[in-house]
Formats: sequence, structure tokens, C-alpha cells
Amino acid sequence: MPGDVRRYAAMVARSWGRAISGPILALIGLALLAIQQTVANAPTLAKIAKYGSWTTLAIAVLLVLVAQYEVWRDADGARRKAETELNSEADLRGVVRASILQYNPLADQSQPGSGLQYSIEVANHGRKACEVSRICFILEGPAPDDMKRIEEPLFPDQVRTVRYGQQFRASGSFTIRGLKTSRLNRSKVTIRLLDSLGTEYQNIATEILSRVESDSLGTKAESAPRLDE
Repeated sequence: MPGDVRRYAAMVARSWGRAISGPILALIGLALLAIQQTVANAPTLAKIAKYGSWTTLAIAVLLVLVAQYEVWRDADGARRKAETELNSEADLRGVVRASILQYNPLADQSQPGSGLQYSIEVANHGRKACEVSRICFILEGPAPDDMKRIEEPLFPDQVRTVRYGQQFRASGSFTIRGLKTSRLNRSKVTIRLLDSLGTEYQNIATEILSRVESDSLGTKAESAPRLDE
């Protein structure tokens, strides 16, 4: 407790010192100096000096109260900020890079189908942990009602609890039945992650790679493990 009082007194003293060295008392001092140079009557000058001294003292005392308020305001703001950070939810941010397979991945080639290859690189910027367990593909075609949303569970070895500051990386592929590759190429693709509570994380960008970049992604996905730190 004594240590807290000393810290509080030191903070108030620093704030008060900044205040009295500011423009308010400087202006009063300049005004008194100007009066001394212009007023010739000694009794009047003494009376003005007396009132000026009391005014300066009163302002100095008032600035102590102002310094106390500033210290409380800063401490309260820091406390509120810390509480907000501690209570903030999980916040996955990052990017999912995907390439569209330019062939029908289905074994039965008489059935329409298409596919994606993806690589996930995200991190948890929120204070709470989350268990990443599902991936969501949102496909928006040229027509207003041409929209498809598909949720799939991640592979068991990819499901992971991601804490604050930790990264989540995974790669894989996804087959879409009933949708031709030509339609998928014309669609807007958005990929998001979901946790075990069903929360969908919006701050994840989707990048659709070009043919050359897709070849690089495919090589990386084949050689990389499903999940790493």
C-alpha cells in the first residue's frame, strides 16, 4: 500500500510539474511584468503584486486537482483497455490461398465435378483460444441466386486449439460434386474457418492463385504436413 501511494504521488507530481511549466502561469508572469513596467504608483503596484501572488498560488493549487484527475483518467483508461483485451473473443486473421483444379476430380467422369486445392495460414489475434475444426467454402456465381455454401470438417489431425498469438497452418483439397470446373472458374470463392462452437471467422482473406502459383501450391501441399506450428 505505501508503495502504491508513493507511485501515485510521483505521478501526480510529474503531471503537476508539466502543468505549472505550461502557458497559464507563464502568461500571468508576463502580465505582472508588464504591469510593473507601466504602473508608477507604488501603493497600486504593491496591491497588484499581492493580488497577482494570490492568483498564482490559487492556480497552482487548482493545477494539483487537475493533475490528480489526469492521473486517474490515464489509470482508468489503461484498466479499461486491459479489461477489453482480456475479455475479447478469439480473432483468426490471415489468408487462405487456393487454386482451382482444371479437371474433374471425380472417379466417375460422367458426373459433373470440380475441386480446389488450398493452403491455410492464419493466427489468433484475440485473447481467447478457439478450436479450429471446420472449413467453409462459399461460391457465388454470376447469377444473383447462384450461390453455394459448403461446410466440411477438417481432417482429425488438423483440428487444433489455437491460443492467442499462435499460428494455424494446414493444407488440403476439396471436391465439389455437381459443379463443373467452368462454372467454378466463373464463381467468386470465399474460404473461411469455423471453430467447434460454430463461430465463423470473417477476417480471413481468400487468394485464388494463377496457374504458375497453383503449381507451386500443389508441390507445397504434397510435401508439407497437414498441420504445423
